[in-house]
Amino acid sequence: MVLAIPPLVTQFAQVLQDAPGLRDDLVEWLEQYAWAQSLSKQLASADMDFASGAGTMLLGQSSNVVGGFTYALTTLFLAAYWLSDPVRSRSMIYAVVPRQHHIKLARILIELKIIVGGYMRGQLITSAACGGFVFATLMILGVPNAVAFAIFAAVVDVIPLIGGLIATLPVLAAVAPRGPVVLGVVAIVMFIYQEFESRVLVPRVYGRVLRLSPAIVIIAILVGAALLGMLGALLALPIAAGVQMVIRELRFELPGELHGDEKTRTSDEKADLIYSQLTEGATAADAAIIASELAAKMKESGR
Repeated sequence: MVLAIPPLVTQFAQVLQDAPGLRDDLVEWLEQYAWAQSLSKQLASADMDFASGAGTMLLGQSSNVVGGFTYALTTLFLAAYWLSDPVRSRSMIYAVVPRQHHIKLARILIELKIIVGGYMRGQLITSAACGGFVFATLMILGVPNAVAFAIFAAVVDVIPLIGGLIATLPVLAAVAPRGPVVLGVVAIVMFIYQEFESRVLVPRVYGRVLRLSPAIVIIAILVGAALLGMLGALLALPIAAGVQMVIRELRFELPGELHGDEKTRTSDEKADLIYSQLTEGATAADAAIIASELAAKMKESGR
């Protein structure tokens, strides 16, 4: 952060300062083509005074900004409190769940940890790869402010389905004044990278952790976006994977599925019996520890 933030702030400010000139260069280039006359007129009439516009917007939305900052700070401290004492946090959950379901609860919590951790690591990997690729491409072409464009691409890459397109547009705008050949080459290169990320990188990074089919991925993102907007789209995949895992761990038999095998049922009943014997008279905190250890041993043995 010490190395990246100062040049990022400087380059982002430079991008805002150079935006009117970049707009003029892009308009001049588009005016050479008849098919782009309408687009060039719209760009020429666009307001490029970002600094004053951003200040006015922030002043008008000051109450929302303060409220959002307060919620974010509260969430941060609440998460810190939960993480600082995981045993007590788990015991609160185990205290309200009947003991005959504690083993299933322990398995669900273990799987949720794997799903959320894998999703976060996967998102960091794909975002870093996208940002690194954009940075390398712009540095090879000698485009100024490559760090700012790369950081922007890495951030918007977290948006499902359209993140790659949003990351590509500023890159194309930055190289457009260099001519149609460079613009076409960069567009093709960015398209190839987005195909590589969506068809090779993402399945390898998320596939084993989330275990979601392509159809479920698309449906989950659409439903999440419809319910909670952008936040819902971002959280759709881990939530869908979590719901699928909970259904599997609770041994629900969905329509059209075969009944669970007798070996699995016997293993569950044996684990419940052992747990009830070990936790007789134990507190919720001790029961949570025993259930977690027993569930972890069952996972290691493949049961």
